[in-house]
Amino acid sequence: MNYFVMANVMTYEALYDTLRREKTRNELQKLPDNFFEDVTKYLAEKKSILESQDKKDSVFASKEVEKTKMQIKNSKLILNELIEKREFKIMQLALSASKTNQDYNEMLSECENELYNNIRDVVISFRSKIDSSFESVKKTENKMIKLKFLENVPEFIAENMQKYGPFKPGNEAEIPPIVANILLDKKNAIFC
Repeated sequence: MNYFVMANVMTYEALYDTLRREKTRNELQKLPDNFFEDVTKYLAEKKSILESQDKKDSVFASKEVEKTKMQIKNSKLILNELIEKREFKIMQLALSASKTNQDYNEMLSECENELYNNIRDVVISFRSKIDSSFESVKKTENKMIKLKFLENVPEFIAENMQKYGPFKPGNEAEIPPIVANILLDKKNAIFC
């Protein structure tokens, strides 16, 4: 039986089944809004049972204590693995949403939704900065630098495949940035 079909009663088996479905399916699985609250209640109930079993002094109680401890430990492991699987899928959705503007919020709990939105927003901001930086570099590459020549410079072909020169001392010209930097480094020219 399945936690979603039953009356939202959390059990160890239901928790395990939820993890199994999350692991075996590519898409993020829809969880009930109160899923994590139900898991918290389940663990609290198990701890309460453990405390009452600890007070009993019998061989039978000691076996039950060990069984309950094991269920609590395994439930926490299952829950951690479930959260990790969901986090990974949420990150993938956020990356996808940052490219496509498709929204996946309906699949998520409140805290998962916050994670999704934060990741998506960071990725969008990152891409925007990269795009702006790239555009800035392109503008700089196209920008010519005005130089005044101090030495005789023969004709040359610059990175834009245009011919420039020859230049004599005192000539001024706009030169593409890569060649302009070479001329400035060799002290053949100065900025105008």
